[in-house]
Parts: sequence; C-alpha cells; structure tokens
Amino acid sequence: MAFQDVNSRATRYAAKWFGTVGVLAFIIQPGIVQGFVDILGLTDREAGLTASAEMTGVAITAILAAALAHRINWQRSLYVCLIIAIIGNAASALVETPALIATTRFIAGIGHGGIISLSFGAIGLTREPDRNFALYLTWLLSYGAAGLLLLPTAFDTIGLSGVFWFFTIVCVLSLRAVKYIPHSADSRAEIEPTALEMPLAMKGVTLIGVLAYNVGIGIAWAYLFLIGIAGGLEEQPIANALTVSQIAGIGGALVAVFLAARLGRMIPLSFGILAGAGSLLLLLGEFDMATYAVAVIVFNMLWNMTLPYILAAAASFDRKGLMTLYAIAMQMIGLGIAPGLAALTLDDSSGYGPMIKGSIYCLLLSFVLIIFVTNQHRRRHLALEVAT
Repeated sequence: MAFQDVNSRATRYAAKWFGTVGVLAFIIQPGIVQGFVDILGLTDREAGLTASAEMTGVAITAILAAALAHRINWQRSLYVCLIIAIIGNAASALVETPALIATTRFIAGIGHGGIISLSFGAIGLTREPDRNFALYLTWLLSYGAAGLLLLPTAFDTIGLSGVFWFFTIVCVLSLRAVKYIPHSADSRAEIEPTALEMPLAMKGVTLIGVLAYNVGIGIAWAYLFLIGIAGGLEEQPIANALTVSQIAGIGGALVAVFLAARLGRMIPLSFGILAGAGSLLLLLGEFDMATYAVAVIVFNMLWNMTLPYILAAAASFDRKGLMTLYAIAMQMIGLGIAPGLAALTLDDSSGYGPMIKGSIYCLLLSFVLIIFVTNQHRRRHLALEVAT
C-alpha cells in the first residue's frame, strides 16, 4: 500500500470536508429538534429522544472505528459509511411517525458516526492537530451559521424532508473525495512534538473527562432552541441568535488557531470550560432576548475554542494516534446520550432548570478531570526535556 502524506493539502482539506459532512445534522441540531416538534408534531421529549437515537448511532460507529482503527482500510470504510448515511437520510425524508423517524435517524447516525471518526482521525494524524482541528471548526461553523439562519425559511419552503434530501445529496457528492483520506492510522508521517505515552489510568481519566464535557455540551445544545421558546421568545430571533453564536464559534476556533502554540493548553482549557459553564447560568430562571443571545453566543464561542485543545491534548497522550479516535468515541457517546438524558429531566413543573444544571455539573466535572491529566502530561514532558 502506497504511503500517503497526511499533511498534504488535499488530505487536510478532505479531512475537514468529511468532518463537516459527518455532523451535517448535529451542528444545526437545535433547529432540527424544533422541526421535529413543529413539523412532525413530536413532543419535546420525543424530539429529544429522536435526536438521541441519531447520536447513539453516531456513538456506536465511533466506538467501532476506535477499536478497529488499525485493522480496517479507512477509505473503504468511509465509502460504506457514506452509503449508510445516504440510505438513512433519504429514508428520513420519507417517514413522519416518531418510531420511524427515530429509526431512520439512527441509521443515518451509524453512517455519519463513521464519517466523523475517520475524518477526525485523519486530522489527528497531522503535524499540527490543534491548528487543524480549529481550522476544521471554522469550516463547520460557517455551515452551521448559515444553516441555523436559513432553517426556518427552509422549513417553510422545502420542509423537514427537503432538509434531509439536502443531507442525502451532500453525502452522494462526497463519494468522490474519499480517495484523499489516509488508508489507515499507520499513515502518520511524524509524531506530534508533545506526544507522550501516558499511563493507562491517565488515559482513562482523560476519556472520562472528554465524555463528561460532551454530555454537558450535548445536553444544552440539543435544547437551546426550545429553551428560548419556553422563555417566551420568538422563533426567528432565536434562530438569529443561534446563527450569531455559530459565527462567534468561528471566532473561538480562530482564537485556538492563533493561540495554539502561544499559551499552551492549560489556560485556554480552564477558561473555556469554566466560562462556558458560567454562560449557561444566564438561562436559569427568567431571561430576555438579550440575555439569551449573550448566553448562546458565549457558550458556542467557548465550546469551539475549547474543543480543539481537548482533542489535541488527547492526541498527545499516546504516540500511536489512537487516543484521538478514543476521544472521538467518547465525544460521540457523550453527544449521543445527552439529548436522551436531558429528555428524562423534562416535566411540566420544573421546566428546563434541572437540564441546564445537569449540563453545568458535567462541564465542571470535565474541568477537574481534563486539567488534572493535562497538568500531569505537562510535568512529564518538562521532566523529559530536563533529562535530555
């Protein structure tokens, strides 16, 4: 098998493209969940469980990709995942009942999970993962900003089924770009400069921290639109605020691009996780449109500033590139179970308060775990530098 340069422009662009294709639905999930409620007539709980079904499919494939990363051909696997995503998205456009839409979104999630994992894995193999993850997020959030802004209009013109047909077409067109993805995890040309083989226990703590972080993010993200509605706000202003939050997310990712090699990881990780949790406090109790906008903008900006550091930190905790895939699996599991966990907290008396608090607690737990391991990694790296 011919060696493929994972740092080539074509491979880096393809990895970022497939990273975007992998989360076509998730990055505009608040609007999709609202579509389940308004167009299909699902209850808030059913909509959350449907979103969770899709992300559960994503999580299953992410786990398999992590476990089989060194045994599978990444290009062939990506072809299979794209076909599954095409089938799931096309089927989603043809059904309307809660059970069927949950099933078809689960199938689509199976396909999209593999696309996400393999694309993130390809980015994790590159020379500058912090920078490349952040640049990928600017692509993703540009799509997300446009998607959330246009989604209410899209629902009025082509309906929810039309949105799913759009996802289908994008996946079909993406088949031509598979050849630019690395063949396997062994395509890594050089080891990331700060990479160390951390003890198994430290890797485990890291993965639990990644899981907690993404559960916290996923709980809030899936319901941000409905939280705004419950607060008495109008749909289009909510969509506008979420669109601006995606643009702010681009800014957060760009911050990670420019600061990746300047501040290290401890400061951005600490500020990003803690301030992101703090932004959700604004949505507890009563709030107006301005408060809602500030909360979602800060939340999205810091989420997308922090994520590249988390994934790049995980990539530096082993020298084989596997921790990136394991971290992605934890990310997808967290995002997969989060909407369902959030749905279980919903009742008429307490509203969204317990859900928001649960999100904050998960983010705080992730802070403790991720910062602990990152600090241990920094100390080991410094000790090795002194020794050499």
